[in-house]
Amino acid sequence: MKSAIIILCSLFNLNLLFAQLAVYPALPENHLKSAKYSVKVKIGNETFQDSYVYQYLFNIATSSNNNVGDPYNISNPANRGALTHNHWTTVSYGNNANSITFEITKSSGSITSCQVSPSNYGYNAVIENGKAYITVDAPNKYIYCLIDNMVVDPLFLFVDPLETNIPTASTSTIQYFGPGIHTIGEKWTIPSNISEVYIAGGAYVKGTIFASNRSNITIRGRGILSAEGYEYRSGSTGIPWCE
Repeated sequence: MKSAIIILCSLFNLNLLFAQLAVYPALPENHLKSAKYSVKVKIGNETFQDSYVYQYLFNIATSSNNNVGDPYNISNPANRGALTHNHWTTVSYGNNANSITFEITKSSGSITSCQVSPSNYGYNAVIENGKAYITVDAPNKYIYCLIDNMVVDPLFLFVDPLETNIPTASTSTIQYFGPGIHTIGEKWTIPSNISEVYIAGGAYVKGTIFASNRSNITIRGRGILSAEGYEYRSGSTGIPWCE
């Protein structure tokens, strides 16, 4: 009986540890998966888990006014229209005296350096066997990693607090977007009976959310609302990037 109690207590403590760290599923067909980095994360001394790394290509600027300090030398017209990739991953973390550790790997070659910002967090990367390790001791940390001085391939680690009051898909007043890809169009209007839009971790919603003459609307979750696939069109109304 004593052994059984010890085993049950150990399982309870293990579940408590994992309950303090949430990672989110990959997108179908590895949509937007980073070709440059992979990231694993663990809490305390537990096993590393995969944390899906996104990659998005964009034009970094058309004028130096959009780049404080002009790190990409956009003031040189020859560099305008240059492209860069952002890479990022998101976890949720509840600090219960157990820190979390990220393990960062490059898809090709070894990591030799990793600069961690902002410096006021006091975090530094440890390089071991060609991988970078960063330990984080609190949520609400949003970290920029400059790896091997690749300024056009920054990696961001977003450490959100654990969610509370997570809704279910069956709640009639909530529009629930679960894990996976959802294409809602560039002007999806919140139905009159819906007061909350919830985008779950691992959900990728393409389009925009629109409401007119509404109040007390909540939009939340750990998923992504993206404008992927939509372009600016002058004169369109109710679409944020077209007004």
